[in-house]
Amino acid sequence: MRSIRMAALAASALTLATIGAEAQQPPPQFPDMTFFITSVGGGQGANLGGLEGADRHCQALATKAGAGNKTWRAYLSTQAVGGATAVNAKDRIGKGPWTNAKGVVIATSVEDLHSPNNKLTADANVAETGRLIPSRLYTVNQHDILTGSRPDGTAFPPDKDMTCGNWTKSGEGNAMVGHSDRMGLRDDEASKSWNSSHPSRACDQASLVATGGAVRKLIPFQDRELEIWTAKSHQAQQQGYADLFILRFYGNADRADRWPAEEAEMWNGRAVEVWGMNYPGFGGSTGPARLSRIGPAALAAFDELKRHATDRPIMPFGTSIGATAALHVAASRSCAGLILHNPVPLRELILQRFGWWNLWLLAGPVASQIPPELDSIENAKAVRTPAIFLLAEKDEVVPSRYQKLVADAYAGEKRVIQLPGAYHNDPIEATRLADLHKALDWVLAKSSSGQAR
Repeated sequence: MRSIRMAALAASALTLATIGAEAQQPPPQFPDMTFFITSVGGGQGANLGGLEGADRHCQALATKAGAGNKTWRAYLSTQAVGGATAVNAKDRIGKGPWTNAKGVVIATSVEDLHSPNNKLTADANVAETGRLIPSRLYTVNQHDILTGSRPDGTAFPPDKDMTCGNWTKSGEGNAMVGHSDRMGLRDDEASKSWNSSHPSRACDQASLVATGGAVRKLIPFQDRELEIWTAKSHQAQQQGYADLFILRFYGNADRADRWPAEEAEMWNGRAVEVWGMNYPGFGGSTGPARLSRIGPAALAAFDELKRHATDRPIMPFGTSIGATAALHVAASRSCAGLILHNPVPLRELILQRFGWWNLWLLAGPVASQIPPELDSIENAKAVRTPAIFLLAEKDEVVPSRYQKLVADAYAGEKRVIQLPGAYHNDPIEATRLADLHKALDWVLAKSSSGQAR
């Protein structure tokens, strides 16, 4: 099962609390360890029994791992509420240095721990059992850790709950979490902060898990099941509902269980809910993996989302082959807008780029087998909803001239965002992400004025 985690440091040592999973097995012994990320939580969400309960949990885990002769403290702050005095996480963990179960020195001092020089990385984040904590590089990402702290290790002011009631709540409320691997979807300070990245959705166990990863949903599809992963942006979490839904179709090398939670961060200024679909035969979606099933599966995902969203706007967002699915949806259903990242015209790509190796003897027959619902050029000609095109200049998989074929064929109004120097799998970030947000404002304005198809 998945559970809430923390970081532990021995006051002579340190513990970080994370949201993740770990098998219950007799742990190996690490008597020299002075830092770990907890393998399991207390079982009641962010209700850790206050700082005392959190420290007891860390001490018990350390004892099982052979390091119980040290005094362990959870890296947690508390706020000055209800007559309590604020406690800074950085003031309760000793002076360092701190070493993990693998012998890696995480930090040499309190100052080093709160500097860019610390060694908290995807490879160094291990539990007291010695097992690696899955980072953003893994299909299931468990890098969120409870801290309730600001970047410098101090407590938040009392005006807004950032500690789930000083670690006594398991329902409503919020707790600040960090990214133990110092990685996120964006290249900004919050995404790379190990101790102060974003608040949790709430304080209960399910919300804590959903904060650090997407929620799985299965829908019926052609006598099988279609797997969908959903995640909400922080703004949607805060207000309790989404104003906009992004229906995500990824490239065929990607899995929907990896990205929605990360991409929800991309929309943190908006109340957005991301739905990511695994194609039939991929991930937890059952049945054969065939091109002919992508189009119908995309419509099934849209129809399910429409029942959930009611009259709120839905915007398909397709990348690479996922753009073919997004175009099919937009050609078949009413959408608020459309986002296409490195769109691929499958027929034209096969005929013009990959037919040379056998003198085009097989290219024609293969291209003719592409399902008509995945014909990007024809679908582009049929769609009138406002669209955003994101075109990578140095795409080595779908060269830019092929992407341009789809953009040029598009019948509706469009905004084209060039991605200079970008390759096929490069993320959208920095100024291009800002451009995407501006273009999204334009699409939503068009949609609210009734111009979307």
